[in-house]
Amino acid sequence: MINAGIVGLGWWGRTLVEAVSNGQSDEITFVAGAARTHTDDLKAFAKQQKFELYNSYEKLLKDPKVDAVVLATPHSLHVEQVVQAAEHRSTCSARNPSRSHARARSERSTR
Repeated sequence: MINAGIVGLGWWGRTLVEAVSNGQSDEITFVAGAARTHTDDLKAFAKQQKFELYNSYEKLLKDPKVDAVVLATPHSLHVEQVVQAAEHRSTCSARNPSRSHARARSERSTR
């Protein structure tokens, strides 16, 4: 079982968490989440889903229970977030990489 952290808990992030928690995956479980703002609704959601809620991506990456990260954030943030995950030796899943992502990865690899 992969213990994952979800980054971005808007509509899409919550949809992913609910799909996993409703038994649609026996390979992954969410043990933590990160969002910049913590509304009462979000706190209740995290409590219902039984995961730790962090106010920063960096804190989530430092959680020893997190094996992998799922990004449910704007695509423009993915390059930096993937790099941060790699620096913390976490596996990272991001959807729809763009040409700018490939270009940024290429630039980083030559440094």
